[in-house]
Amino acid sequence: MLKYLINKKTISVAVSTTTLISLFAHPQLLTYAQNSSNQNVSTSDSVVQIDIKEWAAVARVAEKIIRANNLDENTWRVIVSEKYEDNAYATDVNLVVVYSGLLEKIRGDDAALAFVIGHELGHHVRRHIAVRASLDKQLKEKFTTEANAEIEELIAKEKQKYEDARNTGTGIRIFCGFTGVCKKAPVNIVAIGVSLLTNEGQADPQKIEQKRKEIIARKEQEYFAGSRELNHKQEFEADESGYIYMAKAGYDPKGAFRVFNVLGRRPGAEIENNTHPRTTERIEALNTLIRQRPSQALAAEGAAKLRSSKPLTFDVSKDQMSLLINSRFGS
Repeated sequence: MLKYLINKKTISVAVSTTTLISLFAHPQLLTYAQNSSNQNVSTSDSVVQIDIKEWAAVARVAEKIIRANNLDENTWRVIVSEKYEDNAYATDVNLVVVYSGLLEKIRGDDAALAFVIGHELGHHVRRHIAVRASLDKQLKEKFTTEANAEIEELIAKEKQKYEDARNTGTGIRIFCGFTGVCKKAPVNIVAIGVSLLTNEGQADPQKIEQKRKEIIARKEQEYFAGSRELNHKQEFEADESGYIYMAKAGYDPKGAFRVFNVLGRRPGAEIENNTHPRTTERIEALNTLIRQRPSQALAAEGAAKLRSSKPLTFDVSKDQMSLLINSRFGS
C-alpha cells in the first residue's frame, strides 16, 4: 500500500524548491484515506491522524542541519510520532523521533525545532546510546557475578543453619533410644529463617533463581539511582551539540531558549531527577556556551558548507515507518 501511494504521489509534500519527499507507513495503519482539506492521513481503524506538514518541517530542518554540520556522510532517519507528548529522543542507529505534542507547541518555529533535532543528533554523534548500552551490559554482567557470589554465601549460611537446627534441636526434636540410634524429626525451615533450601536441606533451584533476580534488580536500582552524573553529563553535551548544530545551520539561538521555556512549564521541570538536569541549569549552561562560541561565527562556517553541498534527497526507509535522509553519496 505504501509503495502504491508513493507511486501515485498521494502522500507527498515539497520540502524545498528542489526536493520532493513521499511518505509514510505505520504498522497499525491498514487502510488510508487522504483528506485534501487538511493534508492529514487517517485510518478506518484508528483515530490517529498523520500531519504531513509536521513531517515536512522536521525533514526540512533536519536536512539543513545535517549538511551544515558535515553530518551527511551517513544516512539518517526521522519519525514524527503521533503520541501527544512533549518529548523527542534518539534511538537505534541514527534515528530521531519527535512527538507531535512537542511539535504542536513549537509549530512554525524552525529555530526551536532545529535545537530539538540538533540535541538528538548530538546524542548520536557523541555515541551516548552506545556508551550507555556498553555500560549497561558490563554492569549487568557485574551484577550477575555479584549476585551469584552473594547467593553462594547465603546458601552456605543457610545449610549451616539447617544442620545446626538438626543437631541442636532448634525447630526439631531429637529422640535417642537406649540403642544409641537417634531419630531426627524434619526441620521447620520457616521457623529457622531458611529461604533457599528445601525441607530436606537441599538448594532449591526455583528459589535461588528468584533470589538472583531480586538481587540483580536491587543492584540495578541502586546503580540507576546513582547514575545522575552520567545522565546529566550526556544531556549537557547534547544541548551543546544542539546549539552548535542549529547555529551553523543559520537558525537563531533564541529558538533553544523557547524550547526550554516550553519544557520548563512541565510539572516536575525544576525537581531534581536522575535523567535530566533542571531546565534552569540547562539555560545557564547554554548562556555560557553562547558567550564562548558566538553564533555569528558558527553561522558563517555552516553557510560555507551549505553553499558547497547539494541538498540531500529523501526516501521512505525500508522499516516502512521512518523517513530516510540520504547521505551525500546517495543524493
